[in-house]
Amino acid sequence: MKRLFSILLSLVLFFGGVVPTVSANSKYRDGKYIGYVADEHGDIVIEVTIDQGKIDKVEIISPIKNDNYPNKAAIEFYNKFPQEVVDKQSNEVDLISGATKSYNQYRKATDIALAIASGRYESNLYYGIAKDYKDHGYVLLEVTIEEELIKEVDIIPAKDEKIEELAENKGLRYPYYPAKKLYNDFPKTVVKEQSTDIDIVSGATVSTKAYKDALKQALEQAGLN
Repeated sequence: MKRLFSILLSLVLFFGGVVPTVSANSKYRDGKYIGYVADEHGDIVIEVTIDQGKIDKVEIISPIKNDNYPNKAAIEFYNKFPQEVVDKQSNEVDLISGATKSYNQYRKATDIALAIASGRYESNLYYGIAKDYKDHGYVLLEVTIEEELIKEVDIIPAKDEKIEELAENKGLRYPYYPAKKLYNDFPKTVVKEQSTDIDIVSGATVSTKAYKDALKQALEQAGLN
């Protein structure tokens, strides 16, 4: 249901919704913050790094829009957006004709990250990503927090592995049993234990560490770690 809501929100933004902005006067806490916008053709994941209270770096983690991407305007915006946000210290950047969807989605994802960094975030959904395991695909987690408790953990897999850097779905059809078991059991274990201190699963050491790292980042953004 949460994923459906996120997709509907993205469509509202695309068809004329107003994207909130963050001014350069906002006060940010140092750290790395994740903004996420669901999209049926490839989820948008942006990481914003705050250093000394300022936007130091913006990285569009997914999806990748290289020279093979069919929309040239979207490629241009993909390449210019991160540095423009840093230069302006705001997600209020210039629109490129033909890249309206990317414009709305990138700004929305960046606003989520900056809202968390500034302490004005009102949602209870937080995202963490493990980028040190690129050969296996980045691990992205969505963590629901209620009354300072972990209520739900979702592993968000890639929808289109050709353009997304996210890890594939390791559900029922995944051939390697230890990784598949971890994929299915990790969310329930975290909710039960209320901790990042989850035992390494034999045969899935890399995946276990990646999930734990992503969980730690999400909880840090929620102020719980």
